[in-house]
Amino acid sequence: MRLAVTAALLGALPSLATADGMASSETVEACVTAQVEAGAPVADCVNEAQAACLEYPADAALAATACFLDAKEAWGSYIAARMETVRQSAPAEISAVAEIEVRYDLLQNLMQCDRMQELVLLRQEPSDATQLQKARCEATATGLAFVKMLLQSREFQ
Repeated sequence: MRLAVTAALLGALPSLATADGMASSETVEACVTAQVEAGAPVADCVNEAQAACLEYPADAALAATACFLDAKEAWGSYIAARMETVRQSAPAEISAVAEIEVRYDLLQNLMQCDRMQELVLLRQEPSDATQLQKARCEATATGLAFVKMLLQSREFQ
């Protein structure tokens, strides 16, 4: 039974994102659970959750950028909600550690986006495409911080 549920969730990976953009935090959490059980990369859940942002045509970079900025905001709200769950169900010390861990995971991920942006700007002028790259990187970085937080806080649901 558990294998059938995992297979069903894995088969649904390409459709995690809703028509209006991001997948819900519950959908992402179900994806992460399925990926862990299948021994598959959980980062795929981040990519699939914001897949709708990749569907914009090349000449719609500003719309795609806005989509990724919205995704980044959604990931941030998922982190805040999960942190609240941890605060309510974990001992104070563990909650404090979780806050520190997620903050520094996010900062480290976003710093890599800044580094990549600076390297790109050495070779080319800022453009809609470079803004899109940065927005995509930041959304993905924030999503990865959320997924890591989910994995580390599974016992505090």
